[in-house]
Amino acid sequence: MRILRTGEYALATLGLVASVSADSRRPMVVVSAEVSATGTTLFVRGERFGRAPEVRLGGMLLGGVVVNASGTHLTANLPAFQPGSYKLEVTRAYSWQRNDDDVSRLTVAIGAMGPQGETGSMGATGATGPQGEAGPQGVPGSVALAGQVCPAGVPLRGFSASGALVCGLTPPVTCGNGVLDADEEFEPAPGPFSSAPVNANTCRFDFSRVTQLYCNNGCSVAGPSGCDQADADLLCKLRTGSPTSVASTFSIGLTVAAPGFSCPWYAPQLPNMVGRGVNVPMFYTEDSLDTHGGGASVTNVVCTP
Repeated sequence: MRILRTGEYALATLGLVASVSADSRRPMVVVSAEVSATGTTLFVRGERFGRAPEVRLGGMLLGGVVVNASGTHLTANLPAFQPGSYKLEVTRAYSWQRNDDDVSRLTVAIGAMGPQGETGSMGATGATGPQGEAGPQGVPGSVALAGQVCPAGVPLRGFSASGALVCGLTPPVTCGNGVLDADEEFEPAPGPFSSAPVNANTCRFDFSRVTQLYCNNGCSVAGPSGCDQADADLLCKLRTGSPTSVASTFSIGLTVAAPGFSCPWYAPQLPNMVGRGVNVPMFYTEDSLDTHGGGASVTNVVCTP
């Protein structure tokens, strides 16, 4: 991310102050916290987290923080911790007016807590039940399958409507299991954004309806400063989810009253977008992007697959 010049930084700061809601003046509360089964994601529930809170566990600042639209749930990337109890501290990130109402703390347990108990004695074996009746004889199999086999090492999945063998591994269904896998972007669906919901089958964001990416001067994260082809290609990768997608045509104009990809001071950071070919931090706001002021954005992109 490029450093903003003084005038631009003042504009960004003024816009953020104006966008702070009345909720930010009420106490923030952390209700509960838990760690994913893989130990890589921290889930926190509470009230009035704000848009971009700081999250620390055991004094360590955690990255990849994402807050839902109502400010009641957040997730954060969790590095490896030894089993034990750690102090969780969530702070609303409005440093110029921070007070005790902007900080909430909770103790989080990671890993096994305490020694394993002794193995209990084995219970007595129950009596053998009566033998069931024999079932009716099955229908003879189709001779059309005779001689058909799956390739060596490839398991049989089933049969097609025409009776042919269907071979190969069944793709694992992992979205919705509470574990953020490498090819997933957020668990669980529908995610924190109503305008870009998480697909319940893939656990990836649907940005296909997002029409603008803010790239005014130093807010551009692709190519030279300002809006250009690199920023339009970035918007296409985010919209399509394809790392090879680029913009065949695009427009540059003022922001409009709709959600969009934002400067970092206005919105929370998205989780890892590497699967889309995006290797720079991205920020998304459901608020109207024209709150950034009179800056430029890329829009009207026509994307290749």
